Amino acid sequence: MIEEYLTKLGFDEGASRLYEVLVAKGPLTILEASRATGIERTALYRQIETLTERGLIEEVLEHKSKRIRAANTEQIQLMLEQEKKRVEELEASFGVFEKEVTQLPEIKSTQVRYYRGIAGIKQIMWNETKAKGELLGYTYRNMEEIAGVAFFKQWVAQIEKNGIISRDLRSDEFIASTKRPGYERIHIDQSMWRYLPDSVMKLSHNLDIYNNVVAIYYWEENDVMGIEIENEKMAETQRSIWRTLWGLAENYKLPAKYGRFEKKYRK
Repeated sequence: MIEEYLTKLGFDEGASRLYEVLVAKGPLTILEASRATGIERTALYRQIETLTERGLIEEVLEHKSKRIRAANTEQIQLMLEQEKKRVEELEASFGVFEKEVTQLPEIKSTQVRYYRGIAGIKQIMWNETKAKGELLGYTYRNMEEIAGVAFFKQWVAQIEKNGIISRDLRSDEFIASTKRPGYERIHIDQSMWRYLPDSVMKLSHNLDIYNNVVAIYYWEENDVMGIEIENEKMAETQRSIWRTLWGLAENYKLPAKYGRFEKKYRK
């Protein structure tokens, strides 16, 4: 617990381990501390210097030998107060910072952003909460599967807070994915969806369109990736294709094998 706490406070693993050992064993010589922590003595001196400068280690002389010991928690409490003050100052000045950033010149050229891993997928999803008006999408599989239920609920709450209308074309694979363990039905206010069978268009990934952005994300076993393409003309072309398919999907009813799946949300 001590090592984990100090790591969160910004100390590296070696310094955190040294402090924890000193708390457990009391004052130690450099040699004893090196053996107890498994840190080579040259590296240990650097850790001692770091902790001494921050007031977490004290040197004591005992019978002509020098030992080091852990200081009490008062210094850590002071560090927390300083960190709290620093965060408060950052929060107070954020409005000015944000205003200056939003005044940056608009970039007209095409922007392509690549993402990897689950964190990348979550970033793409969160970027979608900046949609103005509507969010159009093709959903291959349910997003809780890759982003997790807790994050998906946060995303839905932000979409609703920003008054975004979500319209979605859903595949056979999406319907099947809702039958798997762990799926939880979470709906967006002002959301609509239609069924697009594989016989019309077979989806292999999720794709969303908002503002001037086309967002594509794909996950299959260990291959988790996403791309955002920010280009007004490309977004408008994709939006036109989506609207054509949306109109076509009105003619398709959900197969009986799927039961009465979320009937009231299909418009």
